[in-house]
Amino acid sequence: DGPDTVRFRGQGVGLRFTLAWVDPLGSDLVFPTTDRTWTLILGENPHLAATSIRGELTAEGPRVRTGPAPIPDHTTLDARPGADGRWELALTQYVSGYREPAAFRPFDDCVAEVTAELRAWTGAVPPVPAGMDASRALAAYLTWSCLVGPRGKLQRPSMLMSKNWMYATWSWDHCFNAF
Repeated sequence: DGPDTVRFRGQGVGLRFTLAWVDPLGSDLVFPTTDRTWTLILGENPHLAATSIRGELTAEGPRVRTGPAPIPDHTTLDARPGADGRWELALTQYVSGYREPAAFRPFDDCVAEVTAELRAWTGAVPPVPAGMDASRALAAYLTWSCLVGPRGKLQRPSMLMSKNWMYATWSWDHCFNAF
């Protein structure tokens, strides 16, 4: 749902997200910000807002870093079906000052947009010799999935090694992903 939000949905079964390591320096925090949104502050990384669009969402993790109370050594988000058996979640990355949108777009519209974007990207990848189509498709997906838009000091789209944890931009990263 845009460059900073990943959407998930399910039916009949829930989904648990687990961050199994909490920053020992005490900068990870999890707390509710509205009746349906949890804020996850994960150290120096950009923050996350987890919003329940449908169903139930709960979180467990460090809420306060002061006092003698034990601090969980993990952070979890649990999305569970509501009365209709369905759940839907938006996970949004932000730097500061998250504002929940008045409404989220329909899930299927988000899927259609991303599918069209990947098809356009893949269509621009040069042709390959016969028998290499699967490798071409994988290479196209890899490079497409590692692009990020302009933000901060990045003045144009840039490629990361991974959006998971290698989220700095280095010129040689482009070569590894393109190779």
